[in-house]
Amino acid sequence: MQLNVVNLNKTYKTASGEIQILKDITFNLEEGEWITILGRSGSGKTTLLQCLAGLLPPDEGSQIQFSNISISEANEDELQNYRQKYLGFIYQDFKLFPQFNCLLNVMLPLLPFENKNKVKEKALHLLEKVNLSDRLEHFPSQLSGGEKQRIAIARALINDPKLLICDEPTGNLDERSRDEVIQLIVDLNKDGTSVVLVTHDRELMNLGQQILELN
Repeated sequence: MQLNVVNLNKTYKTASGEIQILKDITFNLEEGEWITILGRSGSGKTTLLQCLAGLLPPDEGSQIQFSNISISEANEDELQNYRQKYLGFIYQDFKLFPQFNCLLNVMLPLLPFENKNKVKEKALHLLEKVNLSDRLEHFPSQLSGGEKQRIAIARALINDPKLLICDEPTGNLDERSRDEVIQLIVDLNKDGTSVVLVTHDRELMNLGQQILELN
């Protein structure tokens, strides 16, 4: 499933006027490819990812196409279906629910849509894959930063995504935790998952087939 982005623009209207965050972004990502997006703070990296995920509407005339789905023109039901079936999103700040344990945090995206026992079985498998089977009943406040990020990765994979979007997933981690998280993403990519990775870390530039730098 290919991701095509053509002339992607995003402008915010403020009290003092319009601010253009993204201008004429164009790239193609073939199925199973990896693109690394670089850029300093404020260059629009997170805005770009939110547009790709259908969380922010781009400016009129922008084109975002994933397989046969027009993300830039889809309605909210179509976007929800796209995120549920095809997309995984890993956030820099984890976005775990503090009131739920690790197992339930991983299960949450599919609980409204699929059989609870099947979702639980899948979540247990993913927690084993990220080496956190001994943390099922722990809450986010009881985990290290690296453990939280691995829980967030397991949650992002609960729907077997074809496209994995990673918003600086190693930004808050020490070097060892960073290497563990990146290896997980590398392994997923080898298995055929397409990856869009935003990072400040230039040591990660050589991962994947493409580099996009925002100025």
